[in-house]
Amino acid sequence: MKTVMVHAVDRYAGKTLVALGMGKYFQEMGWKVGYIKPVGTLPLWTEEYGLTDQDVLFFSRTLGLDDPMELMAPYVVTRDRLRGLFKGEDDAASRAFQAFQDISRGKDLVIVGGGGSVYEGAFLGLSGFQVAHNWDVPALLVAVYDESLRSLDLVLDAKGRLGERLLGVVVNKVPSHGWQILVEDLVPYMESKRVRILGMIPLDSRLQALSLEEILTLTGGRVLTGSHDDEVLVEGFILGSMGPEAAVSYFKKGKEKALIASADRSDLMLAALEHPINAIIVTEGLPPLDSVLQRAEERKVPVILVDMDTLSAVELLGVRWGMAALRGEKKAARAVELVKASLDWDTFSAALGV
Repeated sequence: MKTVMVHAVDRYAGKTLVALGMGKYFQEMGWKVGYIKPVGTLPLWTEEYGLTDQDVLFFSRTLGLDDPMELMAPYVVTRDRLRGLFKGEDDAASRAFQAFQDISRGKDLVIVGGGGSVYEGAFLGLSGFQVAHNWDVPALLVAVYDESLRSLDLVLDAKGRLGERLLGVVVNKVPSHGWQILVEDLVPYMESKRVRILGMIPLDSRLQALSLEEILTLTGGRVLTGSHDDEVLVEGFILGSMGPEAAVSYFKKGKEKALIASADRSDLMLAALEHPINAIIVTEGLPPLDSVLQRAEERKVPVILVDMDTLSAVELLGVRWGMAALRGEKKAARAVELVKASLDWDTFSAALGV
């Protein structure tokens, strides 16, 4: 049985993307794959499973895993559980390790998933470093391409802490202009520091996109139309501050975009609905004209009503772009495709001892 911890050196680096692609790759090789996330940092209550972690539920459903949810997410962080921990009434580290041993039985590969970053969870005894050393698990780290070189600092620090347990690093979200410096300069430098680069994944706009569910959660909005795709993805936003004629050129490029405008810009919304657009976000808490809602129903474009003003909505959603969760069948399929195409599987398998 092989085990690998897939962890990120920083938040939003793409650890779930890499872990999912890895799981799918080995499943297609005929391996029986298990998954455990020692610290559940995204609590979710479901009727079927009770308290669990969003990443774990998504991972389990996408890969069709059959282990009990309480083993895959042995310690989900909640206020009540933390109180018990602080009073000495709970031992998260022991519970998680026992779950890991149980999940490992009968598996060819167990993927240990990380939380926000490899540094988090130390107070539980379950940081990425502690898990790697205490469970004797090799680690694959995920770092986002970063021109400020913050990721480089974090990777080298992690290398010092993990030592020979570090299998290598996958660099995610590499923009087109970053490939040359990465290949010609950073990869040789990292290898001189005995850090293997096991994959480079290009920046992909669809994986950065916000889903309809995420937009509703962030804005507190509600959908006014009933006919739409539940897996709507928004890759960018058009601000409703121009006349319909001037906006046409933007709308023609508007595929996977959302228009953000107040209700008094129904003329702009109707113009947008004659071109490819994925959503209309209506601000100020006032709904648009019925003609807009009717046309949106015909085009199956969701119209979302939010209470905040237009600029606040643009700022909020713009900041969150690129931090979107890996959820939904469309994103999962794209993630698996990218990871399978981007990792050096021969070198990774050799490092893993396969």
